[in-house]
Amino acid sequence: MDTLEGIWTLLKMLLFSSQTVINPTPININQSITTIKLDKPISAINSGANIQVDVTHIVGKYENVVAGLDKISEVYPKGCIKGQLITADGTVVLLNETGGAVGQDNSYVIFHTFKPLPTDIEFSTIKVSSCNPIPKATLVWRNSGK
Repeated sequence: MDTLEGIWTLLKMLLFSSQTVINPTPININQSITTIKLDKPISAINSGANIQVDVTHIVGKYENVVAGLDKISEVYPKGCIKGQLITADGTVVLLNETGGAVGQDNSYVIFHTFKPLPTDIEFSTIKVSSCNPIPKATLVWRNSGK
């Protein structure tokens, strides 16, 4: 049965994986909790879904991946960014781990959980805060990570 579940997850990722912009109008994220009510609920295809925020305007662009990831973790250390995914009935999933990603043109901070993200529920609200401000932030739900 594990093989069939793995194949089904792979097929869902290939057919349905996506990136969804959570807030089309940029917001400022800071130490105060920002609440975003979603027009359309989101759900995870697999347990590795996460939220990413472009922070290039804060940390710069890096072709050297190590230098870029070091800068992201310096500005947004572990525990700095906190997120919550909330269902319509009030179930909360914490996104309390942070990471980074660096491309040739952009730098991203990613917040996620190391615990398996539930795939059988829909989230209608997101709450987020950051110890260091992220002005003009656009959150993107990445729904295909492992």
